[in-house]
Amino acid sequence: MRFARGRRGNAETVIKITGIAGAGGGTGVTHLSLMLANYLQGVCRKRTAVLEWNDHGDFSRFGEACTGQTGPRTCYGIQQVDYYPGAAAGRLMECQKAEYEHVVIDFGIVKEMTCVELMRCSTVWILMSFSEWQMEAFWELMRSEGFSLKESWQFFTVFGSEESRTEW
Repeated sequence: MRFARGRRGNAETVIKITGIAGAGGGTGVTHLSLMLANYLQGVCRKRTAVLEWNDHGDFSRFGEACTGQTGPRTCYGIQQVDYYPGAAAGRLMECQKAEYEHVVIDFGIVKEMTCVELMRCSTVWILMSFSEWQMEAFWELMRSEGFSLKESWQFFTVFGSEESRTEW
């Protein structure tokens, strides 16, 4: 069984894992994770889970606002998508056993430990900003020892000027 590339629980079930991370804060990782999950479930009709694999706490606030349920919860079901606040590797394994068809992982900001976890994903999206005050976060990521860029990773940019794009 290959952990990140998906497994076959039966002839029809192949789990895809998409990891989304940002080179710096404020690039829209959580927002994109929510939109992707809703697209996968609503349009593609894939049974989808989203894991908040960071310490931001956004999923708890999101879950409480959408469901009215308060207090610590391990999962919020919203529009047929399951959201797991404060998740980690054990939760990913549980999702694989539950036979989701797609798991989206919100890594938040890329850190050295995140790079190891990104290797588990079949698809990786890195968000970065071309805003002058945020580009240094991307360059710091590229220079860090623990970062290993993979050719299959996709980079998306938000914000910024034409000069910043040209510089990059």
